[in-house]
Amino acid sequence: MCHQSTSTPPMIPLRGRTQQQDQKVQCYEPATMKYLGYFPALSPTEDRVAQARKAQKVSEQGSWSGCFGFRLIQATLAAVGDPENLVDIITGFAETGEAFVASVDKIIFVGTPGVGKMIMRNAANTLIPVTLELGGKDAFIVCEDVDVFAQIAVRAALQSSGQNCAGAERFYVHRDIYSSFVGEIAKIVKSVSAKTTVSIQYYLLNICLGIFF
Repeated sequence: MCHQSTSTPPMIPLRGRTQQQDQKVQCYEPATMKYLGYFPALSPTEDRVAQARKAQKVSEQGSWSGCFGFRLIQATLAAVGDPENLVDIITGFAETGEAFVASVDKIIFVGTPGVGKMIMRNAANTLIPVTLELGGKDAFIVCEDVDVFAQIAVRAALQSSGQNCAGAERFYVHRDIYSSFVGEIAKIVKSVSAKTTVSIQYYLLNICLGIFF
């Protein structure tokens, strides 16, 4: 765990689509309000952690950034007067993840197909429903009547140095605005700086894992 507390899971007040019961977060499907039960989140190295009221295990390769993000979340919660323990970030290796999801009502996993298959096999023993996001070629569609927000498109592709499971990898641009869109993209990309050390001045850092090449 990234925090020093040894307290039980946070108490979640009745609000919106979640409620607290027996110290577990009760979750509902937004469209149908079907009860889904208590479930954790498992995320890869690059996944952002600022999604409140949950416990989330980050990849062992993203422990530092997970804990850094956890401190930001705590500061944000404190700034708005909410308890800082509404969110927990869990670090560790495979055995930690296995223990984390051993007795839950639903599993959401973002990561590699190999681990996704393992999770599905284990979940089948107790018929736990599973939602998997195992990567792909994310499409970014630009219609002809849209204001050309090239900065958003560049951010979608390059955020986290491109190590982002939801990052845009294919752009479909309407032919009428194609030239202007590409021109704006080129201007922004040419201005992007890169460096090997962490600094707020630089947009891109090293790709540190071979799986992202």
